[in-house]
Amino acid sequence: MMRVSAFMFLSTLAIASALCLLARPPVVLAQMTIGCHAMEMRDETPPEQLPAPQRMTGIGNAQIQITATPEAQMWFNQGLNLLHDFWDYESARAFEQSVRVDPECAMCYWGLYQAESFYHSLAKNYAHEALEKALRLKARTSKRERRYLEATAAGESARKNSAPDSHRSNSQDLWRELTHKYPKDTQARIFYAANADGPEELHILESVLRDKPDDSAANHYYIHALEGSDHPERALHSAEILASLAPASGHMVHMPGHIFFRLGDYVRAERAFAESMRVDEHYMKEQHVQPDNDWNSVHNLMYAVANLMEEGKLIQATALSAKLSGARGELESSMPPAKRTS
Repeated sequence: MMRVSAFMFLSTLAIASALCLLARPPVVLAQMTIGCHAMEMRDETPPEQLPAPQRMTGIGNAQIQITATPEAQMWFNQGLNLLHDFWDYESARAFEQSVRVDPECAMCYWGLYQAESFYHSLAKNYAHEALEKALRLKARTSKRERRYLEATAAGESARKNSAPDSHRSNSQDLWRELTHKYPKDTQARIFYAANADGPEELHILESVLRDKPDDSAANHYYIHALEGSDHPERALHSAEILASLAPASGHMVHMPGHIFFRLGDYVRAERAFAESMRVDEHYMKEQHVQPDNDWNSVHNLMYAVANLMEEGKLIQATALSAKLSGARGELESSMPPAKRTS
């Protein structure tokens, strides 16, 4: 009976993941496999209404030197790491704060565009507005930053164009040119990988990891790129080190569990999911954030329950599933059908 229940649970998870892939814009698809966050629990908050963020550490090691004030640079780098952590809400808060302290920073608006693009609820167009502001400030940037903006704008055109393939190809070409012009720009290579397809994406990520084996973003994306493949074991090393590279990020602590789960190492997967739950609960308590603004907490609990069922720990799985009641959901897609009154 337990095995049947686990199968049904995982089947539901697989269906949700498939819907997630269909809902994602092409530029994000390269980063996603069966474990992506398929459903936001509430609609976007207008960026200007987001609460000011707190300074965060232990969220990764990404950085891009941009044309900005020192404080804006700090918030930008925080947002960049949170973006790579798939931490939509906190990433948007950090990038919005960088805009508040330096309204002339084009790359700060670029970051806000990236964070807002991860939402896929009621499409309030905040991402497009942020990109337009970034492009209006393009003259204030360095040549390298300008290439980031132009490649991103081409990708946005691909998303909206009726014939997206040519625009997507143009975006890929611009990212490729950027990496050739600035071969030591690790972030450019990572964004190029995110816009590449299949084997090329893996090739780029592996080249980054050869140069920077402890790059938090590259290890994260490498896990996503391989977890749904025939050889998830290729990402085992990334799984074994990722949590140590971003120990304060619930999703980064969670992601190793995807590989352990795929490999049938349910004991290590259980530890990863339990630690991710601890990190998320600490964050929500400290910052007074509700589960609906921390999608990873629900995503992690689903995996944790499924993993316990695979281990034959049905009682523990049932008890843990009670925590899911904390996420209510405010969007139609995240709420159960209304009860019939007649």
